[in-house]
Amino acid sequence: MSLHVDEQLATGAEPGPGSNLLTGRYACYDVYRARDGKWLAVGAIEPAFYANLCRALGCEALVPHQLDDARQDEIRAAFAAAFAAKDRDAWVAELAPADTCVSPVYAVSELVDDPHYVARGAFAEAKDAEHGTFRQTGPVLAGATRPVPVHEVAPADHSDSEAVLREAGIADERIARLRSAGVVE
Repeated sequence: MSLHVDEQLATGAEPGPGSNLLTGRYACYDVYRARDGKWLAVGAIEPAFYANLCRALGCEALVPHQLDDARQDEIRAAFAAAFAAKDRDAWVAELAPADTCVSPVYAVSELVDDPHYVARGAFAEAKDAEHGTFRQTGPVLAGATRPVPVHEVAPADHSDSEAVLREAGIADERIARLRSAGVVE
């Protein structure tokens, strides 16, 4: 986001879709539909990754034209045709080890089971007396690899609003007014 703000402040131009490298101006940074209707994200900005991708897709002739504005429609069409030939996960299995900067675009239901997110503890368990155990987003700490204990959810009728408000310095008479107005229970 800061790149787009800096661009607007420096040039006065309003960045939008297709206006620069990170907003889809070039075919090397875009999304493509696979044969199964699922999507792949391509982020092959660096020339070496782009060249690897072109070779893997059978598009070697396009390597010299990565940032050629006049050729972007042609490159997109070639990439789209290539990606449409196989299912998303087959492409990921083939392209991931080839340094191509291609990744799956997941539905949320797929994301929560992705081995990388699971290994990083991105999702944690919570336990509710009424609804049982369920998964939720875990603490978001860069590089966190420690196990996250199961979080016990307080019963819905349990509230410590008064204690929290007192701790925040709210006087008892103000708390009473908030309670009578229905703002807190």
